[in-house]
Amino acid sequence: MVGVILAGAVLSGAGVGFASALRAEHKTQAETQGRNKLNLALDFIAEDIREALSVSSSEPLGWTDWEPASNDYQPVLYLEKPAIAPSTTPQRVVYYVVDSAVDGEGWRGSHMIYRSDEPGEKGFPLVDAIAASPTSSCTGGGTEVTAAGLKLFLEGSSIQVCLNGTIGESLKLGTSTRVFVRSVEASN
Repeated sequence: MVGVILAGAVLSGAGVGFASALRAEHKTQAETQGRNKLNLALDFIAEDIREALSVSSSEPLGWTDWEPASNDYQPVLYLEKPAIAPSTTPQRVVYYVVDSAVDGEGWRGSHMIYRSDEPGEKGFPLVDAIAASPTSSCTGGGTEVTAAGLKLFLEGSSIQVCLNGTIGESLKLGTSTRVFVRSVEASN
């Protein structure tokens, strides 16, 4: 009888320890996945900027019908990229920041970043779990553009891109990169 009680106590202690280890592993895994998503989104945005002929933080002259799909979509970056053959018309791309609640259920974090390459279309979600505010540790020169957890610094052909994401309620993840536009036509 004493052996059964002791075995039960040992197994209970081992079970609590195992559950605690699983929770810690889950938290670490969620943080790693969140960091990977932010880094992939940052790489995607950076590559778009590298390919651009021109970059602007405000709607360039001549761009018609590029208003956001609704007032909930805040445009932050306009890119004009080389045409894809056989077309001779340059590609146009707009990045928007959107409150996650606007786009329905299933998204993480308070905001998301959308990318659109069609006038008047909302485009597609690039990354969710974007924080409500940018990280204060990300600084740069030139014109600053901030929307939720996305911060840009446009300075000539150099653009600093900063992303601040969230995991759960309190853990914030920040990442940034400096990108150089292949063309020198970058404006505010």
